[in-house]
Amino acid sequence: TDNALVAAGGVGTMDEVRMLHSLKFDIALGMAIYTGTLPLEELAKLNQPVVKLDSNENALGPSLQAIRAAERAAHGMHRYPDSSGGALKAAIADKAGLEVGNILLSNGSDELIHLLGLISLQPGDELLIGDPTFVRYEPTASLAKAIVLRATLDEAGRYDLPAMSRMATERTKLAFIANPNAPTGTIIAKREFDKFLLDMPPGALVVLDEAYFEFASDEPDMPRSVDYVKAGRNVVGLRTFSKAYGLAGLRLGYAFASREVVDAVEGIRETFNVNSIAQAAGLAALADEQHLAISVNSSRLARMILVEDLKMFGARVTDSKANFVFAEFASDVTDVVAAMSGDGVFVRAGKAFGNPKAMRITVGTPEENSRLIRALGACLSG
Repeated sequence: TDNALVAAGGVGTMDEVRMLHSLKFDIALGMAIYTGTLPLEELAKLNQPVVKLDSNENALGPSLQAIRAAERAAHGMHRYPDSSGGALKAAIADKAGLEVGNILLSNGSDELIHLLGLISLQPGDELLIGDPTFVRYEPTASLAKAIVLRATLDEAGRYDLPAMSRMATERTKLAFIANPNAPTGTIIAKREFDKFLLDMPPGALVVLDEAYFEFASDEPDMPRSVDYVKAGRNVVGLRTFSKAYGLAGLRLGYAFASREVVDAVEGIRETFNVNSIAQAAGLAALADEQHLAISVNSSRLARMILVEDLKMFGARVTDSKANFVFAEFASDVTDVVAAMSGDGVFVRAGKAFGNPKAMRITVGTPEENSRLIRALGACLSG
C-alpha cells in the first residue's frame, strides 16, 4: 500500500511515509484511553440495589414508543441501514426549521467531535476549550498534532468567554463550548456568545455542544445553535439522543451545520455510522413529545431538591441547568465516592475533572436521590 501511495500520489519517499505512519502511531499510543463507568452487567454482580448516578443518563428511561420502534426494527437487522438516515434527518430538520442538508447524523455526538477535528485541524493549529469541560474535545487536537488552548472556568463554574477570545490567535481553527457545560452544568448567555463570535479569528469554527439542551431549553437568554446556522454564521450545533431522550445505549447524535461543513463531514464519516435500530428509535423518540416533557420537568424538579439537600452538607453547588449537579466540598471526597460505591451508590469523582473535592452527580428519581443523600451523609460522618 505504501509503494502504491508513493508511485501514484507523490506523497514522498518510502522513508517519509513510514515516518508519518510511525508518528501517528506514537501519538495514538500516547493518548489517554477513556475510562467509563461500570456497565450494568458488572453492577448486577454486587447483589444489592444499585443507584447509578455517574453517567448523566435519563432517570426515567426511554420512551415506550422508542422501545417499540426498536423492537420492530430489530426484525430487519440482517439488512444494512439507510446510510443517509433520510427519514430521521427530515424529522430533525422539520423540528428545527432547517433544510435536510443542514443536518448530520452520527454514532453519538462523540463521533461528530472527532470528525469536526479531522476537517478543521492541521499540525500547529489551535483548539480552544474551557477547563474543565467534556473530556473528548482534547483528543481531536492530539490526533492532528494541534495545540490545545485551555481557559479556566470562572469562579461560578461558567465558561470565561472573554478569556477564551483573548487566547485565540490566527492559528485558532476550532473551539468547543459545551452549553450547558459538563461537568458543571452551567450555561452562557446569548450576549456573551455573540461577543465571543465577533472576537474569534476569521475562519474559526465554533461548536456549541448542546448535549443537555433540552434540560435548559426554558432559559430565555441562552444561545441556540440552530439560530446561528440559519443566519449563516460559522457555528455548528451538536445534539444527542443519549440524555433527555434516554437512548444512550444506541449511540445516536446529530448536528446542525452549514452545507459546507455537512458535506465535508459526510465525505469522511463511516458509510453506515448510524445503525437501523438507532434510527428507528430516534425517529419515535423525537415524536414522543410527552415523554420528553415528563423527563425534562421531573429532572428539573428533582435537581432543585437535590441541590438543597447537598447544601446541608456544606457543599457549594454550581448553578446547573442540566440533569446533573457539580458539588464541591470542604475537603477531598475521593474516598467518600469510593465508600458510597461500596453501598451501591455511584457518582462521578471530581478527581477526573481535576477537582478531588468535588463530585458530579446525575439527577435521579426521587427515590434514588434520597438514597444518595443517606449514603453521602453516612460516608461523610464515617
